Amino acid sequence: MKTLKISTPLHTDFLPVITNFIENTSCVFGIDKQGALKLTLASEEVFTYLCNVIQGDKTLDIICTGGIYFVAVEFSFDKIEIDLKAFNITATPSSESEESFREMGLLIAARSVDSLSLEEASDERLVLRLIKEKSYPPSGAIELPHIPPMASFVLKVPIADEIKAFSHLLQLYYKKYPLPDAFRCPGKLVDMVTSTLYGISIATDERGLIGGGIIWKRMNEKIVEFFGPYLFNQQGNNKMAESLINACIEGLARTEIIGVFCRYPTEAFPAEYFESIGTITFYEHQRNQIEFPCYYRQLHEDTGAYVYVPRKIASFIEA
Repeated sequence: MKTLKISTPLHTDFLPVITNFIENTSCVFGIDKQGALKLTLASEEVFTYLCNVIQGDKTLDIICTGGIYFVAVEFSFDKIEIDLKAFNITATPSSESEESFREMGLLIAARSVDSLSLEEASDERLVLRLIKEKSYPPSGAIELPHIPPMASFVLKVPIADEIKAFSHLLQLYYKKYPLPDAFRCPGKLVDMVTSTLYGISIATDERGLIGGGIIWKRMNEKIVEFFGPYLFNQQGNNKMAESLINACIEGLARTEIIGVFCRYPTEAFPAEYFESIGTITFYEHQRNQIEFPCYYRQLHEDTGAYVYVPRKIASFIEA
């Protein structure tokens, strides 16, 4: 991935420098004009917010990164108190005070990009990251082969054409299932896997027909989220479903990853090998609600940790 970095004083006089840098860099990294403008707008709001809340003669580091399917902008600055309301997509901005207007800028930024996150870079620095994904043309209709039930199969890492075929099969067999939008775009899914930020494994028969697959990505340095297993005309094929999940887990076994979780399990998901950690409510376009159980699996032994909390909530934590 390509990166460009600038450092600037935290003062609104430098706003034109910031916006020109981010807009031009985004275009060079492959974002279309509309996407570059949205990323620039979000960055402008973040920079203005930081100028208002950080006092003193401070410096801001801005790093633009061009990935295969996205552009990221990172703002690195000294630790401050930030209202996390902006990271809640359901939050409603208020106009009752000057502070509310400041927070509204972060809300605008969060809605202008595909991802907004905040993390600790060190004991003294925070990083606020904006990600805008590139635009891809919609997938055209193609003729898909009939997928027969598979008594025997092999697992493999797919090549680009197989990833595209897998995406088309997802759209056919999981048309009404809440898939990530990117999975419905064959070209984008290929780029996501090529970036190595996502992993994928598929099950094929001796003719190369795809009977199922699983996709995973790193959430952070310790946790991986996976999607699936997705089976195509393989009702009751528990062996394939379990094998796909094992393919994901085995690839993480000797890494620093300590756990995997799934937010949208399919009907083939082997829940008996995982721990239930609650539910997520998914809202369809017609406002219909679907409850999805979430599952987690620990890959390494948890040695525990000390937690210091106020006495008022100690009983809740202990429970």
